[in-house]
Amino acid sequence: MLRRCLLRQCRFMGVRSHTLMLCKVPTSTDEPAQNSKPKPKKVKPPPRVKAVPATPTSRAAGFLSLGVKLGVSAATQIIGSKLGMTDANAPKLTPGSLESLVTTLCNMRGCALKLGQLLSMQDQEIIPKGVLIALERVRDSASIMPESQLKSVLVSELGQNWQDKFSTFEMVPIASASIGQVHRAKLAGSDKEVAVKVQYPGVADSIDSDVDNLLRLFKVPMLKPPPGLFIENVLRELRRELKEEVDYEIEAGKLQKFKELLEAETSGADDPNIGKLSDFFSVPSYIPELSTKKVLTVEYVRGIPVDQLEEKGVDQEIRDRVGLKLMQLTLSELFRWRFMQTDPNFTNFLYNAQKNKVHLVDFGACRQYSDEFVNNYYNIVHSAKNEDAEGVLEYSKRIKMLKGTEVDIMREAHVGSVFAIGVPFRDEAGIHDYREHNISKQISSKVRTMLKHREQAPPTEVYSLHRRLSGLFMVLSRLGARFDSRPLIAEAWQGYKPGE
Repeated sequence: MLRRCLLRQCRFMGVRSHTLMLCKVPTSTDEPAQNSKPKPKKVKPPPRVKAVPATPTSRAAGFLSLGVKLGVSAATQIIGSKLGMTDANAPKLTPGSLESLVTTLCNMRGCALKLGQLLSMQDQEIIPKGVLIALERVRDSASIMPESQLKSVLVSELGQNWQDKFSTFEMVPIASASIGQVHRAKLAGSDKEVAVKVQYPGVADSIDSDVDNLLRLFKVPMLKPPPGLFIENVLRELRRELKEEVDYEIEAGKLQKFKELLEAETSGADDPNIGKLSDFFSVPSYIPELSTKKVLTVEYVRGIPVDQLEEKGVDQEIRDRVGLKLMQLTLSELFRWRFMQTDPNFTNFLYNAQKNKVHLVDFGACRQYSDEFVNNYYNIVHSAKNEDAEGVLEYSKRIKMLKGTEVDIMREAHVGSVFAIGVPFRDEAGIHDYREHNISKQISSKVRTMLKHREQAPPTEVYSLHRRLSGLFMVLSRLGARFDSRPLIAEAWQGYKPGE
């Protein structure tokens, strides 16, 4: 089953990276959206307290235990098929082995949990419903550090008197994920609310060994991915990203750069149907004196993840507006700033109904793209917009997504998947219904062909970019957003010329 989960990644040949959002708050603390219809609140079980394995040896033991359990399950199924007791298909993840996988990922955290979360935001077109539900537990149910381990990190990073810096500090985190967990606090003296992200001990030092252990796990039959996924390249890029993300001083710099780009952006200001980005989006300020390489303190913000707006009864008009602005932001990041927050986790985009704004959080996965890469990518999307198959193929070769020697069925699948991206931008497009004409589903229909016939791994930039685009199209579908994307692409492409 997990192998089927991995098939999704070829849709854009991207890795979905889910780092810790800075300010996720329980939706029960949010003000209800205007014109919204109240729905019953879901009660979450309390988080599990489990010490993070902090040494390479203890982490290797966790991977080994999981590998043994999955290996025994696979062997049992193979023997059963030989005896005619089970079907003769490849070994599958049983409920018991799936439970072992989820529990191990939640307890290990770090690189292992990040890869599990990578799979958790897929749709049921690719992942069976039962597997999807289990993987959602991975995304939402990471174990939390015991208080003694938490205090040890805070003392190490902020000093023995760290508690004097806060008037209140909630020891139970409001969010926990792959790299660390977030606590709500108030600053001493001002009582200003802040979110304090605290990194799990040992995560930064275990990235290399975690990746090596994951590669060994993928040799287990039921987890073995198809060759066209190029899992070694996926994990190599995951390793590179994690080594940046575990340095919160780097993330603080990315947060500040994103904030400055957002506030300086003027595109859309002259069109009342679009508007400035900074009128709708905001980036929290960070507190330098309470931030280190392993602790990041930022302004606390409230909101609900954008994918939950329909579930919360938010009106279509508001959902359309949120969708339009998310598209405007994504196009600006890629084509105007060439600097993109590439983690599409829905909890990184928090809608605040009172302010009618989306708060953006978690900037560890921001990436700068080169002029050459963005120019080539512009030509790919421009060709897709104009249904120019030869243009798509030529610029895909230039960007090294294709070799140029692929068989016809692979070329057709690649062109078809890229054409799907260009549909909302075509001259005759008008208002595009992102649920009825689901771009993610159109691309996913080409996945198996591309996995079978892909000849080379894409460039590393494509992993992060397509991760974000995949998340964008998914959230637009979940919102049921309907809007005209043509003015947005026209604004983003100002100054570009085809063929350059």
